[in-house]
Amino acid sequence: MKKGMKITITIVGILVVVSAGFAFFFPQSPLYLLAEDCPPLDFPMEGGALNITDFNGFNVSDWGEPGVNHNGIDLAVDPNNWTGILAVADGKVRKIEESENPYSNPPGMMMFSVYVTIARGWEVKYVIEPFAVTEQEKQLQRDNIYVVQGQELTKGHRIARLLCTDSDYVHLHFMLVFKGKEVCAYLYSSPAAQAIYEDIALTFNKTICCPDAYCPGC
Repeated sequence: MKKGMKITITIVGILVVVSAGFAFFFPQSPLYLLAEDCPPLDFPMEGGALNITDFNGFNVSDWGEPGVNHNGIDLAVDPNNWTGILAVADGKVRKIEESENPYSNPPGMMMFSVYVTIARGWEVKYVIEPFAVTEQEKQLQRDNIYVVQGQELTKGHRIARLLCTDSDYVHLHFMLVFKGKEVCAYLYSSPAAQAIYEDIALTFNKTICCPDAYCPGC
């Protein structure tokens, strides 16, 4: 083998190793090309369908404003029951953040988001929306998030409890993200979890995944 060819092969090998390592540690990077299969997801709320008081599916059109589609599944809960939010698969907490609800009325309603990486290319985002306005409500919700950044989770681990306020739409906005793009979590859920979603959708006469929802691998 010629010297120049050896150098080329060596450089290519190094680039492959470096790219793979970069992709592993930075899952949102452009180098994150090789995705694993999404593990079958459990239902994210304690009590299954029993505590759900309202529901809105994925890809509902004109959500909040014209031209915007709903990028998750909303599971509203009984305001008298602090419902637990559960890990739907094994994973690792990548980030926890707070932000004001863009549709906040009155202003100042906070959302609390927990990002969990569950496989290469796949992430679950639990957006906790208690409609917390007062500082006391916000702190109560913070105190009832039980995970921290970097924590390893097993399926069924209690991530948080959803604070109940005076709102009649206290809910979990549940998202599944594939390589940075939202997909319908129902399509990747276990048969048992799908049965719960179907029961809820039937109860409220709503669609789980509206037409044209992005579904890689389906």
